[in-house]
Amino acid sequence: MYQQHLHHWYKQNIMTCPREKILQDLAKEVQQWQTEGDTIIVMADMNEDVEAEDIAAFCRETQLVEAINHLHGTSPTPTHQRGSKVIDGIFIPRTLLAEARGGFLPFGEVTISNHRAVWLDILARYFQMLDNQDIVWPSGQRLKCQDPRIVQKYNDFLVQAIEQEHIMQKITQLYQKESLATEKEKQEQWELIDQHLTTTKIEAEKQCRKLHAGKVPWTPAVTQPIYKILYWKGIQKRLKGGKISGTVLWKWASQGVETFKNEHLQMTGEEASEKIKSAVQDYKQIKKQSDRRDIWVAQMITAQAAARNMMKIKLWKRL
Repeated sequence: MYQQHLHHWYKQNIMTCPREKILQDLAKEVQQWQTEGDTIIVMADMNEDVEAEDIAAFCRETQLVEAINHLHGTSPTPTHQRGSKVIDGIFIPRTLLAEARGGFLPFGEVTISNHRAVWLDILARYFQMLDNQDIVWPSGQRLKCQDPRIVQKYNDFLVQAIEQEHIMQKITQLYQKESLATEKEKQEQWELIDQHLTTTKIEAEKQCRKLHAGKVPWTPAVTQPIYKILYWKGIQKRLKGGKISGTVLWKWASQGVETFKNEHLQMTGEEASEKIKSAVQDYKQIKKQSDRRDIWVAQMITAQAAARNMMKIKLWKRL
């Protein structure tokens, strides 16, 4: 990526480091937004120490400070699993940090990543927010247009509801009486029909897919234990003198919600076998679940193949 950017600017006769160029361009944009009265917060994986000279120059130009270092001093804790420095930061106006709190979370908390999550709590009054202001949570998206079964179910429900409520007849009557009604009356009638259609569509979406939200957060339930098995088998292979790269082990550990540690390479073969048995048991337990994702995907592939008159193997290859 660095070389691509370097080549891009070189063709435009701009001889500069891409990292310096993006910081310069970003500083100009931030300053413009600040001039227009906006309060700017920049959150970024900088790919270098957040106290490096070029980032410090960016902060001076934009009158921003790195929040976590400003609150606690320079941190010795790296934010990347294989790094030695803090490379993730929240850059914020100094005035917002009064009574603020922030820090780093352990690897794997909040989301599966090789970066630590960086968090910051700021007083709501600095953003003209009320303490009791409601938070609008994003709603689950139920309608999946790539699944013909769900599309058909949505259409069937919607058509049935429109017929039951005689919406088409109401639209026809409104057209027929349009010349007799005032503009305000016509607008009110069209608004009522639109509201009714919107409510009907939302209800149709609710019928299209069941959402299971409980104590267990969403995870790719089948793939995680598979990667966990692969990880511990890779460790076992290394213990037996086999060759397998640390990058592969780290990738399998991340996707299997494990942490690749050098201590794992010091354990006994018997301990590794126990880890494999435990991961296999987890996998078998998940396989017993009748509503697991792989069954749902297989059913969707079957429906898509029938709707498009295609071979199922072609659709599987597209996944």
